[in-house]
Amino acid sequence: MLNINMLRLFSKFTHLADILVGMSLHFLNKSYELGALRLPSSLVMAPMTRRVATQEHIPTSEMARYYRARAKVGLIISEATAISASANGYFQTPGLYNAAQVAGWKRVTDEVHREGGGIFAQIWHAGMFGHSEFRSGDRPIAPSPLSPLRPSLPGSNLVYEGARAMVEGDFSQVLADFVQATILAKEAGFDGVEIHGSGGYLLDAFLHYASNQRADAYGGSPEEMVRFPLEVVDSLLKLSFPVGIRLSPIPLPGMQAFSADERDKLVFITLFQELSRRSLAYLHLATDIDPRLSSLSHNPPFRICS
Repeated sequence: MLNINMLRLFSKFTHLADILVGMSLHFLNKSYELGALRLPSSLVMAPMTRRVATQEHIPTSEMARYYRARAKVGLIISEATAISASANGYFQTPGLYNAAQVAGWKRVTDEVHREGGGIFAQIWHAGMFGHSEFRSGDRPIAPSPLSPLRPSLPGSNLVYEGARAMVEGDFSQVLADFVQATILAKEAGFDGVEIHGSGGYLLDAFLHYASNQRADAYGGSPEEMVRFPLEVVDSLLKLSFPVGIRLSPIPLPGMQAFSADERDKLVFITLFQELSRRSLAYLHLATDIDPRLSSLSHNPPFRICS
């Protein structure tokens, strides 16, 4: 049994914890300036893919209600939003590559701003998690020939086909698509964009030795492996619009989980050093912090295609 002194000590620590929590909430709820953007608090809602857009990848009125209800957090990062029709990886995820999608997103951003919140668009290329269904019959693209190990696209019976390695024309097209999506994000009323560079999707696949087996200017060493993600960052920064980036240096179980490779650490150190020289709005790190799941990082959710 606890004696009276132990109870008093416990009470003091509990009271101290209450004070610390209260102080944390006080600072979190204070307004925050993100560049020129003034937010009602420093709380940020992370991106969550929900697949409730139309079959044409147009944001819906349900999405506008959903984001409006969460606008008080401060800053919202939207769900993954494809930069082109060929960049899609799922059915009913939104896009930012045509006028109808811009109009749909404008309804969303208007609702968020009406509540005093800010919202960034997370712009995304699915890479190996794409399908020829979205690419006019062409296979998905990745740094190297890769295929997800999960059998089919979520919410469909389409079987993953395996990605082909990107060639010269693919690089210029993807860059142009990221730029165009950012221009449309501004037109749709977003306050900035977040580059999706995690989860095993296209840009993230360049940053891991297990998924990037190129021997050209885009692979083979940390400097080459970070080249294309940095080309995307630099292209968007030229647009004078706030740009953040999401990265996952440590594999994400069930999403990325590339096989462990000690050399990846130097790739991300190189990338962080380069990003520190650029005027990003923020760096969003996504990682597994549960040691019970760490063993999953040794089993990549893809295979090398022949």
